[in-house]
Amino acid sequence: MLILCDNDKPRKLPHYVGGDPVLIAQIWDDVFPDADIVVMDIDFLDLKTVSRTREFLGKGKKPALLAAVADPANHRARTQAWALGATRLLPAPLSTPGLTQLIRSAAANNPAMIQCQTSVMYAAGALELAFSALHSHSLLDIGQIDKSGGEISNAIARSSLESWLGTVRAYHEGTFQHCLIVTGLATAFGYHTGMARADITTLATAALLHDIGKIEIPATILDKPDKLSEAELALVRSHPAIGHEYLSTQKGVAPEILAAVRHHHEYLDGSGYPDGLKGSEIGDVTRILTVCDIYGALVETRPYKLAAAPHEAIDILSGMADEGKVERVLVNVLAEAVNTHAA
Repeated sequence: MLILCDNDKPRKLPHYVGGDPVLIAQIWDDVFPDADIVVMDIDFLDLKTVSRTREFLGKGKKPALLAAVADPANHRARTQAWALGATRLLPAPLSTPGLTQLIRSAAANNPAMIQCQTSVMYAAGALELAFSALHSHSLLDIGQIDKSGGEISNAIARSSLESWLGTVRAYHEGTFQHCLIVTGLATAFGYHTGMARADITTLATAALLHDIGKIEIPATILDKPDKLSEAELALVRSHPAIGHEYLSTQKGVAPEILAAVRHHHEYLDGSGYPDGLKGSEIGDVTRILTVCDIYGALVETRPYKLAAAPHEAIDILSGMADEGKVERVLVNVLAEAVNTHAA
């Protein structure tokens, strides 16, 4: 799902829902991220914005559903939305329930989208149980997490990474959204490189569980819009060790998953945390998860930042590869995977 919006909309909506917003004033002539669902959340009375939107929509494939967010009482705005080709109107302001209903109606005639929706719900439920299990120091059902990884793999194989990410963003935010997004990225990475199905499931399970330790970090700190204090930063950086300590007590958690949970913030040059590992001390699953984790964080909208465009996120990762923090080959493969499985 793709959301087109005015420049000030993401700032007015700190938790911008449904997808990474594309600012009308920052559209590149040679870029059109195709999407099955496009939502126009713009000022339909601004002729310049409307003209740029029409030009933009003319570049890519026709979406299965083109929705517009407009005031039901504003006849001129509604008329302009229809003139742009809108097939559905949503009442302003844009809301999570409105987007949820939109996706459900679109999914009614799209089996692949239904599978995305079902797998998101299943994975989110499994994550909620896993996070609750850590918080209550009870047993984890690792089988359910593995099954969720398989469901996500099937959904992305049948639809696309873009459909999966759009569905995730419409239903969830915060840590759950991040874990689900990183899982989708890791799965697409696995498919793109021709990994065996069992290896993709391992990678997906590691991605689902990588931030489980954050359940012990107050949301006021995780979502704090201001700079963290040293004490708050230290608390946030404790989440890999918390997750690893808990999972180490559970049966059936593979060693590479345990390593990925503890070390997904480690860098090849030794500047990461919590153990300051270097180079060959960091395993393959962890290295893949790290680049997916960084990319996922960059393209998400959070209370303290706007989402980066996909190419900006890859540029940042490339810079980190230049600094020796992450593996360049993995960055290049992730870029290819995102482009290949986007639609």
